[in-house]
Amino acid sequence: MGAPKFAVIASPRFEVFFALQAYLDPAAAPAHAAWKAAARAALPPRFDALVAGVGATPALWAGICDALQDAPAALDLAGIEAHLGGLDLVEFQRLILVGLLHDHALVARLTRGELSLAKALAAVPKVKQEWLAFVGLYPYAEDAPLAVSLNALLTAPRGFRAAVLASLRVFWDQVFAGTWAGWQARLDQSVRAAQAAFRALPLAAFAEKLALKVHVSADQKVIAAVRGGYALRVADIKRAYFLPSVFNDKRYWSAYEGKAGAVVYFPYLEPSLAAAGLAADAPDPALIFRALGDTTRFAIAGIIGRAPTTSVELARILAVSKPTISHHIQIMRTAGLIAETHDRGGVALSLRRDLVERLSGLALAAFHQQPGGGET
Repeated sequence: MGAPKFAVIASPRFEVFFALQAYLDPAAAPAHAAWKAAARAALPPRFDALVAGVGATPALWAGICDALQDAPAALDLAGIEAHLGGLDLVEFQRLILVGLLHDHALVARLTRGELSLAKALAAVPKVKQEWLAFVGLYPYAEDAPLAVSLNALLTAPRGFRAAVLASLRVFWDQVFAGTWAGWQARLDQSVRAAQAAFRALPLAAFAEKLALKVHVSADQKVIAAVRGGYALRVADIKRAYFLPSVFNDKRYWSAYEGKAGAVVYFPYLEPSLAAAGLAADAPDPALIFRALGDTTRFAIAGIIGRAPTTSVELARILAVSKPTISHHIQIMRTAGLIAETHDRGGVALSLRRDLVERLSGLALAAFHQQPGGGET
């Protein structure tokens, strides 16, 4: 009997990269402040020079995970080092760039030197621009941290990879090995809880429970990204892994499509850690504006802003189907606009007035923030 199509596992495969991203990101969740201070004290002075060799940009480290796409799901640092170090240099470039740009043909031209990074980004379809803006690549600026890193990857891939591997080894030995060991029991407990939830819930409800930043269609047949227009049929998934995470505040997930089907990874924020204030999720103004930009969702916001209302009542008031309401509520929930309380045997939905009142400030902060970190 083959391996199950869906599995929940604990592995540092993604987590070490997300931890590095959090360490380097001045805008990382405040809940990580104490961990960051301890990491800073533990790391040797040469660590800053090592990460500078790859541009010292936080967003890059999550992208490097994509170079592991053909590796086993459960990896320790030795496995990560062996896989990254064994890749052909052009393949190393290609995998990272495809993970960020989501366009195989464009990346092939980039790695062959037929296009500059600036021209490649200008050719990316409009639907992808929101994703590129999110990671700091749109609009293109030559001195943007991630652009500097990717140009280094393109022009000096051997030195770039050596700097990545050296940075990972120092970070693991001095900081992350202890971090991972300290969370192991809680993460294993999360695996067991998620396995039980997966057996008990339909896929859409399971994705909602784990607060994944995806939309699952009402018929449970399609999983879609909240940014960039990417969608994947559940029938085309060969294997999907759900991995508890402490540091994936941005709710990244990865899908790698092959001839035999897609392999998908969902590193989900571990709920008990988030509830304890150890991994808070920052509001995203782009998702909030998108959620409120649809007329039906704007109407829902107006109704639940006046009084708590169940989804059944919303379907009746707006004269639409329950699956349609569920779809819109899922998008609003992903944006953080929904507060939920149990009422009259159901769940009453309310609009988070505190978040709406903060929206102008969040938007201004996002507009004036430099890609990859601090504000202008």
